[in-house]
Amino acid sequence: MILGLTLIYFASVSLEAVEILSDVPEAVTSETLQKRKLTLLEAYQLALKQSEAVALSVEEIHQARARFYRAFDYVLPRVDYIMSHTERDAPHNAAPAGGIGGDFTRSVTPENRFTFIQPLFSGFKEIAALQGSGADKKQQLLNWRRAKELLFIDVMDAYYAVLQAKRNVKTLKNSRQLGRDRLKELDERIKVGRSRETEKQTALADLRLVESDLVQAESLLKTSQQLLEFYIGESLEARVLVDEKIPFETFVPSEFEKKAEARADVQAAEQRYILAKKELFIARADLFPTITARGNYFTKRVGFQSGDDWDVAVELNIPVFEWGSIWGNIRAALATRESKRLLWQQARRSALLDIQNAFEDLDMAHLNAKALWRAKKASEKNYQLVASDYRVNLVNNLEVLDALRRLQDIELRSNEAHYQLKKSFWKFKVALGEVLEGVET
Repeated sequence: MILGLTLIYFASVSLEAVEILSDVPEAVTSETLQKRKLTLLEAYQLALKQSEAVALSVEEIHQARARFYRAFDYVLPRVDYIMSHTERDAPHNAAPAGGIGGDFTRSVTPENRFTFIQPLFSGFKEIAALQGSGADKKQQLLNWRRAKELLFIDVMDAYYAVLQAKRNVKTLKNSRQLGRDRLKELDERIKVGRSRETEKQTALADLRLVESDLVQAESLLKTSQQLLEFYIGESLEARVLVDEKIPFETFVPSEFEKKAEARADVQAAEQRYILAKKELFIARADLFPTITARGNYFTKRVGFQSGDDWDVAVELNIPVFEWGSIWGNIRAALATRESKRLLWQQARRSALLDIQNAFEDLDMAHLNAKALWRAKKASEKNYQLVASDYRVNLVNNLEVLDALRRLQDIELRSNEAHYQLKKSFWKFKVALGEVLEGVET
């Protein structure tokens, strides 16, 4: 099992394994020299500017900040300036009276005042609200990070799909050229009576199959390029993709559980759980009485209280007959908290399983790439030997064609394994939550 392993050292692979992962440079032409290089990380940075999913995550962060500001309503006082002008249907012939009676007979009553409302105690829900809004903001930031990590996987898959398609096209073009060389050689042998026409037709049929595969490979290359262009938001016409080596590292399986705990999606699930706990605390706070200070400062006042510039009152509000709705809110918040706890626990276990599976895929991809690279070298040597034996009539044409077909098949599989190893490496880094370290500018 994976956790029973101690260490895996990719840095100490053999020289053959290193050659598997090395760049295979394309032919340098005046056209390629004019093109600008595009690395995987540069493609990812371009995709970050284009991605709607990442942009939506940023907007979620802005909304979380807005909810944080609203949480201050529990703490900060509320201040309003109120201007009122009251008219009533008072008798026009009524004699003005002083004191309280004068206020009842007044037809026009203007009043201007500042009103202050300051919560003094509300079951500490203001503290819980601020802590909950902080968890909400952290959750959205972590979701944003995870969205960027998942975008990296999409860009990486598209990037290596283009490189693999280009290498497959090159492989098939080489096979086509070998097939054409076979036909020329067979024509010469037929002229001198050393080969039959049927041998030529068999070789011609194989050549046509290679040409058919080449058409499909070129079509796949075009669609792969279009997908990558969609992600980065620009054309690849003036770009040349760089087939870089992946950085070899040492991985310690015993640390995978710690890595799973620190992953962005797991931490986001933890913040959702913390937010649910604070919301439960707020719901329970409705059982406690609330104390509120209210005050007025009058800038304009008429009547018998015109000499009083201010007043202050303290209100004690005790819930008496709202316990049914309050307990309903508490039960709902309690169920939400428990569900968020279970989702957090599931996220941790899923992240650990994701890391373990990605590690196994990486190990398998490494061994597979190494084996196919060796098979490719052996197949190249075999074709050369069979072709040489054919010229001295030690083997027949079918054996030569079979060696050519085997060489093409193994080379295509080796191409796939080459890029599958690179994909597995980056997916493992994403599973660990480490892919953004040193990637973004």
